[in-house]
Amino acid sequence: MLTISLRPALPTDIPIMQDIERDAGRRFAETPFSFVATAEPTSGHTISLHLRTGFASLAWHDRRPVGFILARLEEGAGYVAELSVRCDWGRRGCGRALMAAAESWLAEQGADSAWLTTFTDIPWNAPWYADQGYQNVVTADRPAWLNRIMDRQALDDRLDPVARSAMVKSLPPDTDRDQSGPAPGRR
Repeated sequence: MLTISLRPALPTDIPIMQDIERDAGRRFAETPFSFVATAEPTSGHTISLHLRTGFASLAWHDRRPVGFILARLEEGAGYVAELSVRCDWGRRGCGRALMAAAESWLAEQGADSAWLTTFTDIPWNAPWYADQGYQNVVTADRPAWLNRIMDRQALDDRLDPVARSAMVKSLPPDTDRDQSGPAPGRR
């Protein structure tokens, strides 16, 4: 069995995280969203904001960074902004471990739900999140802050809003955080 360890991301990890995101984007090359394969990764500025005010964690195997996640609070709710796993690390539990850490941190911060946006019909996107307990949410049931995020995403002409889903997962109350320590993504 492969061992994956998580640790909080550091400012010096920003180029590593961008490299992971570029590699993860290669999976889109043969999809209707092939532009993702060559798109610029999340900006260093955006990653820095998560390092300072949100959750940012890196997954490692044998001293090699293989994935990362960015999450934050939005009006008291949790928002998973980015999850990227290297192509050769898909289907090995890395994404699940990163999601669990982010969800734990969000619950620790008092969020009762975690929200995200993703591609509806890409197998490693909405169907994968559904397997992790996330449910699709229709536009009328989305919080205003999430609609603003999706509106900004729709400004990219290549990104058909119909091809995007908003998803939510209820988080259990943070009852045992004192016993297990902080989630690996914050110092």
